[in-house]
Amino acid sequence: MRALSSTYYFAILILSILVSSCNYTKYLADTEYLYDKTAVDVSSEKSIKEKGTLESNLEKLAVPKENSGFAKNRLLWYNATYGKEKRIPKWINENIGEAPVLYETGDAERSVERMERYLFNNGYFDYDISYALDTSRQRIGVKYDVKVNSPYYIRNVFFVSDSTAFNKTVIRRSSKSLLKRGEVFSVSLMDKERSRIKKVLREEGYYRFNNDYVRFEIDSTAKDRKLDIYVKVNPPGENETHQKSYIRNVVVYPDYSSYATPEDTLVFEGIRYIYNSDFIHPEIIIRSILFRKGQVYNEANYNRTVNNLVNLGIYRFVNISIDPYATEQFDSLDVTVYLTTKQKLEFEIDLEVNSKTGINDDATNLNSGNSFNLGTAASISHSNLNTFGGGERLTLSLFGGLENQIGLQNSLINAIDINAQANLLIPKFLTPFPIRNYSSRFIPKTNIGFGIQYFNRLQFYELATFNLNLGYQWRETLERQHRFDPISVSYLNLIDTKPAFDTLLLDNPALEQSFEQQIILGSKYSFTYNSQIQEKTRNFHYVKTNIEWAGNLASSIFSNAEDTASTLLNVRIAQFVRLDAEYKYYRFISPERTLATRWYAGIGVPYGNSDVLPYSRQFFSGGTNGIRAFRVRAVGPGSYLKPDTLANDIFIDQTGEIKLETNIEYRFDMFSVIEGALFLDAGNVWTLEKDPLRVGAQFEPRDFYNKIAVGGGVGARLDLSYFVIRLDAAFPFRKPWLVKGNRWVFDDIRFGDAAWRRENLIWNLAIGYPF
Repeated sequence: MRALSSTYYFAILILSILVSSCNYTKYLADTEYLYDKTAVDVSSEKSIKEKGTLESNLEKLAVPKENSGFAKNRLLWYNATYGKEKRIPKWINENIGEAPVLYETGDAERSVERMERYLFNNGYFDYDISYALDTSRQRIGVKYDVKVNSPYYIRNVFFVSDSTAFNKTVIRRSSKSLLKRGEVFSVSLMDKERSRIKKVLREEGYYRFNNDYVRFEIDSTAKDRKLDIYVKVNPPGENETHQKSYIRNVVVYPDYSSYATPEDTLVFEGIRYIYNSDFIHPEIIIRSILFRKGQVYNEANYNRTVNNLVNLGIYRFVNISIDPYATEQFDSLDVTVYLTTKQKLEFEIDLEVNSKTGINDDATNLNSGNSFNLGTAASISHSNLNTFGGGERLTLSLFGGLENQIGLQNSLINAIDINAQANLLIPKFLTPFPIRNYSSRFIPKTNIGFGIQYFNRLQFYELATFNLNLGYQWRETLERQHRFDPISVSYLNLIDTKPAFDTLLLDNPALEQSFEQQIILGSKYSFTYNSQIQEKTRNFHYVKTNIEWAGNLASSIFSNAEDTASTLLNVRIAQFVRLDAEYKYYRFISPERTLATRWYAGIGVPYGNSDVLPYSRQFFSGGTNGIRAFRVRAVGPGSYLKPDTLANDIFIDQTGEIKLETNIEYRFDMFSVIEGALFLDAGNVWTLEKDPLRVGAQFEPRDFYNKIAVGGGVGARLDLSYFVIRLDAAFPFRKPWLVKGNRWVFDDIRFGDAAWRRENLIWNLAIGYPF
């Protein structure tokens, strides 16, 4: 008899646990009841907008909460290991399992009180809540019937004014009020309005102002369930007025330690700088601090100062103390900045693994037996903070990757990738001429980088790439960031080729040109928008766009005869433009569930001096952060069918000038530090022009969707707070190289078939989320 695999043994073990634990109440005392379910039904004489949302919000207020997990799986694990003393079962019981949630007398009444408070605070002043208990076999559920009338709406908002400059400030900024006509009345909305007024006034210098000074008067005498709201700002006391606060003294401790007494003091631009060592140049810190003696206090300067100091990257803690100091003439503040330095040297290690059971797919019609592909990569980086005493950050990184292929003779390692990089980040614009920083809110940065990459596809070629760049990055706002590299240089040199690769290049002139020795002289610009940094934003967006143009100026300067390509030191100058854009949207359904989506589009156009894009600038698809059901470069271009002659499963020519890709992933907590995921990926790459050697590769606007590759799967994430270990299992849903009408392959899915798993199932192990 054929032995069962470990997978089947594991499945049998899980099944036996579930069967033996299907009685959720097996360990309860006779007087105990397992809390089983909460149901809320909202009814009204008139229709209510977003009734489902109201029911969901009320249901969240009910106590207790039933056992978590699909089909109460955490309770199943608890019962399966209940009373076990051995190490592993006991650990499962305490860390994965969850004790039964019991109903206590009075839980329903407490839930009703919470629901009533919620309804009143959200404009539902007329309501009635009743409940009924449903008890069966030591289980109990509660159904709440909630009857409401339509909520009250805001009719008018009035800001009560007087002749003081303080109150005029409130009136002047009232157009930004969060209280709008037609909005549903909400206590939480009024609390947000209080915070808005406080923020406005603190930015105008009123440091001592707080939310308690803002008062609302509600007039509900109007008909049709509408309210008039009067906003009033109280004075600090009888016969007193609110005063602006001025900066009296600014003191900074650039290397603060509670165990050491500062030794030296200097005064720079009115700021007392008290230090123990010359760890960093004083002007770097002073430039980052936006407070000055005699200046009116501004809350925005506090936040910007913190951001500036944190973004220097050399401090572990940034603490700013504001100490009021009242005088008879005016209210003043003492500002003290305490900075705790990081360790000057930092190390970081990353690991990534990509694997596939079987190296073939239906396109190759190859039979490789039990071959196995495993891509491994590791990187180590070393950072020297404050390298030259001016807040500079020098980072040296080394990346090494191997692609292994187990199961074929003489092919244990397919490829070797080694990449060394040096980057120097300087916290200012470093230019041959002065540039005025138009905003002191954010510190601009200059980035200088140099790198060398060696890539050896053992059976095909050796490739060396050198790159050099000079760039500037700055923030327009907290959400918007720019980067401009006016100088970006890359040099590509094909060191050596093997006969098999020579044959491939001979048969494919376009591929040969993309690999030829060439130099890329150009510029890059990127824009990033990220709303996640707004802490009050529940859902957030991320947008990044890049544009690279190369060869225009260089081709003009180093132009040769009319019919020959421009060269520099006898090396062809590449000429092209490349654009790409990425958009991500994260929706937080609940604290335990998130829906993450991603869209990507890119296009590269060679022209003038180049007929094709350099290979390093071409697009590819598949891999751990793309379409996870396919290996890197195993998709496309278009419906291109990989020839049988590529018996080593190398995807050298599966690239293109156009790329479209989309991903959607549903993430949910499972237990402890383990998260689960369900995902769907789709996309492909295409060529701009017809390629007779890659039939079906061209992008056709009317038909491109028929060449989309689709895959999906499940994943698990180990969230260790400081990093996430991710394991995804993916398989194809749609293979674009198959004959039209047969590209969807749902009917071919056979999880119990070892041959199907070898050909289709891909495991992705990586650090961090895919997007």
